Amino acid sequence: MSDNTKTFRKGKLTLTADKRQVFPDDPGNGTPLMVDYDGKYYASYNCAVNEGYLHSGDNGDKRLSDKQIEWLSSVEAEAEAFLEASS
Repeated sequence: MSDNTKTFRKGKLTLTADKRQVFPDDPGNGTPLMVDYDGKYYASYNCAVNEGYLHSGDNGDKRLSDKQIEWLSSVEAEAEAFLEASS
């Protein structure tokens, strides 16, 4: 973990909060919350939670279980607080 990132892990599922991806002047730019599974499947936090899938060009899609989505939702507030905290 660096001063710019904070990682949350549960098994092979990882949520990474990255302050370098926050652009206050252009809020639609960047992906400050990224989810990955085993380093092979990726999605933004919103896509992962709302769609229930992570994507990989080579490996197809990975469906998230309800428990995995619940875990992601349970750490969202802490991840958002990290992003909002001044460096």
